[in-house]
Amino acid sequence: MTEASPLEKRLSRTLTIVERVVVITMIVLLVLVLLVAVVELWGLFVSRTGGRLGDIATAQDFQDILQNAFGGILVVFVGLELLETMRAYFADHHVRVEVIIFVAIIATGRHIIGLDVHHTEPMTFIGLSTLMLALSGSYFLMKKAGKETN
Repeated sequence: MTEASPLEKRLSRTLTIVERVVVITMIVLLVLVLLVAVVELWGLFVSRTGGRLGDIATAQDFQDILQNAFGGILVVFVGLELLETMRAYFADHHVRVEVIIFVAIIATGRHIIGLDVHHTEPMTFIGLSTLMLALSGSYFLMKKAGKETN
């Protein structure tokens, strides 16, 4: 194996510094976005739900409130999982694929929750259910493979 030249060493060090700065910047940005999202979610919950509690006349009205609340909460969880991915990358310098798959499962679930059952094409449900099965199967197999190697 050949020794790296001084230029290659300097370039490698510079790239490492740039990578750390970018990752730290993204982590700070993601934390700020999550904090704003949680504050906004609380504000929307208090303003919209508080005003509509007396106006709930049907199960559909109630379901709409729940879908919006659960969708907002799942978006925050997606952000938290992305933050975990960034933290793991900063610490270990590798992306954990299982976290990415988990984020995809949460995002797909959030999308499914937000669908209008009465106006969505049946093929859309088939596609989303196939996607969810594939993601869940992938996550299960990754977890199972991880247990066998330990």
